[in-house]
Amino acid sequence: MLKDISNYQRVACFMPAHFCTVIFLAIFSMFAAAAAPVSEIGVKTQAAATINVSKQSLPPDPHYQGQLLREEVKTLRGMVEELKNDISRLSKQQKDNYLDLDRRLSTEFSKSELAVIPSDEVISKNQKLLLVVKAEKESDHYDNAYAYLKSGEIDKAISKFKTYVSAYPKGVYVPNAHYWLGEIYLLQNELDLARQSFSVVHDNYTAHRKFLGSKFKLGQVYFMQGDKARAKSLLENIAIGDSNIAVLARKFIDINF
Repeated sequence: MLKDISNYQRVACFMPAHFCTVIFLAIFSMFAAAAAPVSEIGVKTQAAATINVSKQSLPPDPHYQGQLLREEVKTLRGMVEELKNDISRLSKQQKDNYLDLDRRLSTEFSKSELAVIPSDEVISKNQKLLLVVKAEKESDHYDNAYAYLKSGEIDKAISKFKTYVSAYPKGVYVPNAHYWLGEIYLLQNELDLARQSFSVVHDNYTAHRKFLGSKFKLGQVYFMQGDKARAKSLLENIAIGDSNIAVLARKFIDINF
């Protein structure tokens, strides 16, 4: 480039001064124009970056998003089914444990009654053996009825409980049998039969552990039959304290009265 300038200078020496000035200005403009592409490159780079940013900000594919949502819904449905199965299993286990506990406590009560016989009372060995055998036979009768109740064979359970009560009117498990009959009749909406069964326990076995439960159920039956005054009287009588029955009675009163 310097060589070209020198050539122009030699030529310019034979021209007037104002022509030389014009020529030098023209040469300077040419070299300035040659440097212009450098700035254009920067503009193009900035434009390319803008295009990349625009591509990154494009909205996601609706089909792909829909597929993801379907997979999430499928997963959530599976979790819901697992929770339902767990709740059903726990509910059944709780019911079975409650029924087993009732039977074991009744058996222990029977054994304790035999154990309180005074040692100085004149009872032959044969008589003691007869008492034990009779208690075991009675327990078998009650257990058979109880087994039908646990398995959901309600009609057979009713028949066996009634047979047991008839065979052992003063038996150890008579309050339990009447209580479970009342529960069955209440579930079947046989309110009058339920009232009769719960009343047997309430009126004749005030010291039995099924007494408070029968009283609470009896209050429910009276309420369902429309006798709200008697129902409230029974429930208020057992609503004092921190026992489970007391809590249930207070809740029932708060909701219905």
